Amino acid sequence: MKPCSPKTLLATAVLAALTAETAFAQLEEVVVTAERREASLQDTPISIEALTEQDIQERGINNNLDMINEVVGVNGYGSPQGGSSTAFIIRGIGDGAPQISLDPAAGRYVDGVYIGKNQGSSPDIVDLARIEVLKGPQGTLSGRNSTSGAINYISKAPSDEMGLTLRGTAGNYGTQEYSVRADLPFSDSFRTAISFSDRQRDPFYDNTNPDVEGFNSVDRDGFRVALAWDATDRLSVDYAYSKSNVNGEQDNWNAPSGFNPTTAALNGYLAAGGDPANVPIDSTSQIATVQALAGGVAQSVQFGLLPNIPQVQQFLGWSNDYMAWANGVLDNRDNHFGAGSTDINSFAEVENETHTLTLNYELSDSVSIKYIYGDRTMNDRSQSDLDGIDNSVGSGVRSGLSLQTIGGALFGQVVPTSLPFCTANFQVGLCPAGQEAAFTMIPIVSDDPRDPTATPYNFQLALDMISAINANGDDGIFWTDLSNRYEQESHELQILGSTDSLDWVVGLYDWEDYGEMRNVQNATYGLASSASRGFDVGGDAQSVFGEVTWRASDKWSFTAGLRYNDETKYMTYRWRDFPAGGVAAWIGAAIGDSITNHLTITGTEAYVRSLFPAGTPEAVVQAQVDGAIAGLTMQNTPRSLTFGYVGGLEGIGNIPETPGVYGNYNKQDFSNTSGRLV
Repeated sequence: MKPCSPKTLLATAVLAALTAETAFAQLEEVVVTAERREASLQDTPISIEALTEQDIQERGINNNLDMINEVVGVNGYGSPQGGSSTAFIIRGIGDGAPQISLDPAAGRYVDGVYIGKNQGSSPDIVDLARIEVLKGPQGTLSGRNSTSGAINYISKAPSDEMGLTLRGTAGNYGTQEYSVRADLPFSDSFRTAISFSDRQRDPFYDNTNPDVEGFNSVDRDGFRVALAWDATDRLSVDYAYSKSNVNGEQDNWNAPSGFNPTTAALNGYLAAGGDPANVPIDSTSQIATVQALAGGVAQSVQFGLLPNIPQVQQFLGWSNDYMAWANGVLDNRDNHFGAGSTDINSFAEVENETHTLTLNYELSDSVSIKYIYGDRTMNDRSQSDLDGIDNSVGSGVRSGLSLQTIGGALFGQVVPTSLPFCTANFQVGLCPAGQEAAFTMIPIVSDDPRDPTATPYNFQLALDMISAINANGDDGIFWTDLSNRYEQESHELQILGSTDSLDWVVGLYDWEDYGEMRNVQNATYGLASSASRGFDVGGDAQSVFGEVTWRASDKWSFTAGLRYNDETKYMTYRWRDFPAGGVAAWIGAAIGDSITNHLTITGTEAYVRSLFPAGTPEAVVQAQVDGAIAGLTMQNTPRSLTFGYVGGLEGIGNIPETPGVYGNYNKQDFSNTSGRLV
């Protein structure tokens, strides 16, 4: 959705040199080109709303995102990754997800050239003269079909008078906006215009992580060069090159609003008849699990079962910080904070480059031919912290998953090398009077049968995890690095005619596009693996369209249109991932075997149970563990805690291709005929 943001104080100055504007006391006529010819807005038989240059400036419209809620019946939302994409909803029909694999329901046109995807479609558009919003299905007047409507952005044409226009805006939050336009006519038949704009604003919201910038900033620029040539009395040529950039804007942040239940709590919820499709996210079971594990570790230190070393104390401190933070999330889950949290620099970068060529030839006073060529490339990259949590070592909190893994490993480990045991009653401890001869000390062997002196695996697992977090940070949890590259090319030929009672247009259209999406889903831990999900997508389309309007009288007109479209689309999957669940399976295995080892060493289990009365943290953990590892039989298979770790995009080639998915190719051909009668 369009981000909710504090109001800014703005001061705007406009300087127009060498130009003059005439003020009209009467209502100014608005001219639109919704029917592919210039006509008065009042005489256009289409549901349309037009915004003039003055409207655009007064409302501060610079791009697609600014259009939301500015026109009746037009809604939408912006991309969570900042200003890279906007999805429109016109008359209740939405564009869908901002992906280069999907065509939007609402068509966007810049100077007659269709914008193929809503991904990366929201950088600023330089030098707008008018915006036309057409509501309802469109397709018999243009080369591409639009289900919900179309939005036409029309740029200012070069003037036949030399002129220079400067605009500037300043405000709080470091707001600075300015634009420059120069009209340079070289002759009566050849005119040029050069425009440049730049917008800057500091982040609206702070980041609790002092090492990372805040959120919701603005950093954009763009320029446009337009040429207009009247080659003959009947032939006109218009060319424009434009480039617009989003320069690493800080995105909007995600805020955690609850917690999923642990496996044991989920099983209890389902056993009680809970709806599996509506599992509550306000569960305190994760907090309770961390609390129980921390309590068990603290008592193990007190009784000398765990050494009072810095790593153990660090785990206890992390656990206390997590519980305080998590309870705060649940207490304030319905509030909007003035600050967010991330452990990475979340940003959006977009570059759009467009060439547009329009040839218009008048065959007669009533018939003309128009050719429109469009070439557009888009590159965008966004990095986003999906969980909205600062997990950095310096200022953040450890994730509950990390703490449950470490706590399970610590609490499933005792340090003594042997246990007192009575073989007469098979109980840990001293033998009853008269059975002292049955007393013995049972050695606690290493987890590695090849080296009885090695540090038990569970304890070493916990120490390695703590060391890895201290070295790499517990960041990298649920963040993504998304990039898109998209290219499109279109050719459109129109024949337009007009008589006293008829207006008509017939057109041919050819379209081709290609795109690549790569989404690097970085490690759920800095200790585990990574994945890369992506695809190559493209297609081509050819269409024939036409529309005729008959004006039966001054008050009555009838319009009929027809369109035929033939299209091909294809997609190739480029997925790389670890098999068998990847990160989730690794973490599940680490938790499972660390706790399973504890529960299946009979002597250790009995000894620990003898130290804690029923109902204390150990018993709580025991109950939760029973549900968490049901059906799991894990062996002591040592794991390298650094295997597959990716600290960014480096090393992504080491991730294997996903069997059965990578390289899958899908192609579909289809055609359709549609029309309208009004």
